[in-house]
Amino acid sequence: MARYVFFFQAAGMEEIPTPEDSKRNAMVAQLENYGFRTDLLSSSRYCKDAFEKLSQDDQIKVKEIVKTILLKYKGAIRKLNGKSIDEVVEKDLFNIFKELKRANTVYLIKEIEKLIHGK
Repeated sequence: MARYVFFFQAAGMEEIPTPEDSKRNAMVAQLENYGFRTDLLSSSRYCKDAFEKLSQDDQIKVKEIVKTILLKYKGAIRKLNGKSIDEVVEKDLFNIFKELKRANTVYLIKEIEKLIHGK
């Protein structure tokens, strides 16, 4: 944050470098092949617009990519509420994109906590 808002740096906060989850990033990056900008995945409106521009075949492939990510990183969505991943993806695809973006942020926060607490 200090990189963007100098107030934090002036207040004496330091940047703690953390590794990114490269496997998840690579999986999410597959969405770029279908025209998604991964930096905008947190916008449901953007994801819906980008998704609707795809052919039906590409829409199916995008859903499969999302399902693969969810199967590997179940923490990417908060609760399945007893539903299958297929049901969740069909019903709430655009909010899942937001959760995929948030999941990487949560991963980074956990890595920072490990560095701070030495775990």
